Amino acid sequence: MGLQNDKNAGRPIFGDLIARRQPPLLVANKWVLILAMNSDDSMHMLDADIQALHGSYVHYNGAIWLAGREATLAQERKQLTFTIAGQ
Repeated sequence: MGLQNDKNAGRPIFGDLIARRQPPLLVANKWVLILAMNSDDSMHMLDADIQALHGSYVHYNGAIWLAGREATLAQERKQLTFTIAGQ
């Protein structure tokens, strides 16, 4: 499997892929994506890939994840960086 080969080689792929292609949504319709998006399962994917996915998408409905970030409002200022451009 491609992801397993990348994990074994220590090559994260999702951060660069998301930055280059700017996909506005993710459909988690494969078991490895479902696990990655619903937990911190590093058994099947590199931590860097899981962090790239979690930092780029928020859950919308079912298997659909939309580009965005979650933030908690607080008194102090906080700067957020968005991987995927758009409104």
